[in-house]
Amino acid sequence: MRSAKPPDTGRVILFRPRQAGFPAPSTRPVPQRAAGLQLPLLAGEDNDDHQARRRIHALGLAFCLVLAVVGVWLANEFTEMKRIQDCVLSGRTGCIPLKVAAHHDRPAP
Repeated sequence: MRSAKPPDTGRVILFRPRQAGFPAPSTRPVPQRAAGLQLPLLAGEDNDDHQARRRIHALGLAFCLVLAVVGVWLANEFTEMKRIQDCVLSGRTGCIPLKVAAHHDRPAP
């Protein structure tokens, strides 16, 4: 008995290598300038607003500093909560120091 030959489902495409020194042909259309948009600056061109760039960098630095301060505060809070929890779970009393105002004897009216 002979097994049936599977049907031909594909085709091999041969690609020719590019010739050295010749760029590949471009089939994309040349982009047109849109109204209100500028083309990117070339090397050596300087049309930059340094004040705006400094402002953005200062805001980024401020954000990073606030994030670092919040991270340190949060780490300290977690450490304090862990210390209190360990104290309470070990069965000790007086784990949380309470600030109580000094009690003065009031004269009877």
